[in-house]
Formats: sequence, structure tokens, C-alpha cells
Amino acid sequence: MKKTLVLFLALFFMLGLFGCESEELKSARTLIDSIGEVTLESEAAIVAAEEAVALLEKKEVEKLENLSVMKDARAYYDKLVEREEKQDEMVANVEKKINAIGTVTVSNGHLIAEARKAFNNLKALPMPSKTGSSSSSSSSDRPDSLIGEENEGEKTSSNVKIPAAPETLNDLQQRVSNYQVLLDAEQSYIDVRVADIEKAVDAIGEVTLAREAEVKAAIANAQAVYDSYPEEIRALVDNYEKVAQASATLSDLKVKNVIALINAIGTVKLESEEAITAARTAYNKLTSAERKNVTNYDTYTAANTKLNELKKEAKEKAEIEEARSLIRITKFYVGSPNSVGGVRVYINFINMSKTKTIKYFNFSFWLLNAVGDYVDCEIEDSSYFRCYKTGPYGPGEGLTDGSWNWGPYYNWDIEDAELSSVSIEYTDGTTFYLNSKQIEAVRY
Repeated sequence: MKKTLVLFLALFFMLGLFGCESEELKSARTLIDSIGEVTLESEAAIVAAEEAVALLEKKEVEKLENLSVMKDARAYYDKLVEREEKQDEMVANVEKKINAIGTVTVSNGHLIAEARKAFNNLKALPMPSKTGSSSSSSSSDRPDSLIGEENEGEKTSSNVKIPAAPETLNDLQQRVSNYQVLLDAEQSYIDVRVADIEKAVDAIGEVTLAREAEVKAAIANAQAVYDSYPEEIRALVDNYEKVAQASATLSDLKVKNVIALINAIGTVKLESEEAITAARTAYNKLTSAERKNVTNYDTYTAANTKLNELKKEAKEKAEIEEARSLIRITKFYVGSPNSVGGVRVYINFINMSKTKTIKYFNFSFWLLNAVGDYVDCEIEDSSYFRCYKTGPYGPGEGLTDGSWNWGPYYNWDIEDAELSSVSIEYTDGTTFYLNSKQIEAVRY
């Protein structure tokens, strides 16, 4: 009887607990249970549960033993939404960097590098915790693709190193809508740098001696542009061999030109100086290696030597003609000794100038013995003497009567004299000095 009573009471209790629940409460409980695993697609289920609960009386809400499930689902879903929004921002930032590249030139590789780095750093954020309150990541926790301008790219350069693309793309990277733009820009950055080198090479143009300075500058520029790029870019250049070819061609033309200029000298005359100078100037512009290829250089040296000889002869001839146009020494000799061995030196001259008047005629001489050695005057104790004759002597005038002499100089060994120097001072303040060849030439 007692056992029957207990069962009856239990049944009564259960009926009191559930038998009187409203359909709204039951529906709310069912909707909460149907939320299941929370994902970004759970919003409708969560909202439906929340709306069902909102319709319940407070007492009915208190009977929802799974109410915390709904609240946890809401909190976790909000975290998922916040994470997704941040990831959308990260993707948008990468897309912005890609769009900022614009037209690709050799100078905006830094923009491509920044976009590539941001793309490569684009990784999914960690899943939020299913417990605790929602929290936002600080900028120090965010990937570079979200930080944006806080990470300054490399300075503008034609040699920016572009990071390699990942072998496979993660889910977040696959969401970048303009990724192909980045790939195209990277290829274009290669192409424009290769084109920059090839353009510099093509600028060398036709190699001729007439364009020598222009060609040399273009070759130097092409080499400088080529050297400024990394090896992986140089390897793609199709026309670089033209630089060496142009340099070799110009060198060959310069050598051939020198050979032709030397051959053009021909029989050496005074008039050949211009041709010899042209050959020498062109030869001096050659490098040491190029000079070794001048096969007729001996012809040039012989011609240059001959020209110098002719110029020397012409100069001496002109000097003699000049001296003879100014003075003529008609006599210069040593007289016979007197009874005590004294001799006198006689000199005669004529002013051959047509316009100048001689103020002083200066000369010097050495006393010689019979074998041509210097011999001293025993009184003066010297074999060398300086003398002069005071003018004025106009054009055509001079010492001509043979009586003018200097001395006596005492030494029985004196047999001759050597005229050492002659200079003429004119009344106009000028002085003419004769060299040894001129002195010899005016004695006639």
C-alpha cells in the first residue's frame, strides 16, 4: 500500500512539473536545444531562441534549464562575428595595398613589396574562446596585413626585393579579390626592369667614330644600368651582348683610324706636322691595350723624328737669316805679337738692319794657342775677355777700317782667338743675342 502511494505522489509531482508547461516554454526549450554547434551560420537559430525566450514570463524563463546554452551561444557567436570583421578588414587592407600599386614602373617596386608582404602575412586569426567575455585584439597582436601603414615599406628603388609568393593559398588569402593584380604587377616589375636595361642598350645605336663621344657615354650608361639590377633581372636581358659588341667595334674603329692617319703622313715635310699631330692625338686617346694593335706605330715614330729634325733645321735656318739681317762680322783675328809678346784682337762689323741703330756692340772671346787650347794673358791672368764698342751705328754703318782692336794680351803662345758671344744693344731698348751657329753664320 505504501509503495503504491509513493508512485502516485511521484506521478503527481511530474505532472505538476511538466504537465502544466505552456507551449511557448516548450518551444523555447526546443529552439535553444536546436542551436547546436555555434558557427557564423548560427545567427538565425540564436535569434529564434532569443525571440522565443523574450515571449516567456519570468517564471517560465526560470524553468529553462538550458538558458545558459543560449547565452553562451550568443556570446560565442558575437566573438565569431568580431573575428570575421577583423579578418574582413585584414583582407580589405591587403586589397588596398594591391590597388595602391597602380602603373608599374622601375621606381614603385616598394609598393609591390609592401603588398606582397601584407598578402603573405594574411593568416586567419585564432578562434575565440568559448568561455569568458568578448575582447578585441590590440594592434600589437594583429598581423601586418591589418596594421597597414604602421609598417613602412622599403624606400623607392629599382632593386626592391619582392618576397616569394606562397606555394598554396590559405582560406583568407583566397578571399583577396584582386590577387591577380598583384601577380600581374610582380611580373610587370620584372618586365619593366628588363626593359629598362634593354632600352639603355638599344640607346647605344650605330657605332661610328663620328659618334664616338655619344657612343662611349651610351655604353657607360648601359653598363651602369645593367650593373644596378640584381642577377635574376640581368639573366633575362636579351641584348646585353650588344654592350660588349659596341665597345669592341668602337675600339676597332679607333685603332683602324690611327693606322689610317699614320699611313696618310707619307713623305715627311714641314707641312706634315698637321697630319703627324692628328695621328699622335688619336693614338694618345687609345687605351694601352688598343695601342698594342697599332701595327704601324714605328712609321709614326720615324715620321715624328724626321719632322723634329726638319723643324730644327728650319729653326736654325730662320735664326741664321735673322742674324744676317742684323749684323755682319767682316773680320775677327789676332794680330802679330809685338816685341814683348803682346798681341791685339781685331774685329770689324756692319749693321745690316734697315731700321735699327746699334747703341753697343758687345762681344767676348777666348785666347787660344797653336793647338786650339785656351791660353792666359800673363798680365790679366785670364784667357777669356769681354769687350764692347759704343755706337751709334745706323743701318749700313759699323767698324770697317780695320784699325779697331783690343789688347794687347801678353803671351808668346797666343796664336788665335775664339769668338764666344755676340750681343747687340739698340737705341730702341731692345737687345739681340746671337747663338754659336748665328755667330758662325754672320762671319763672312
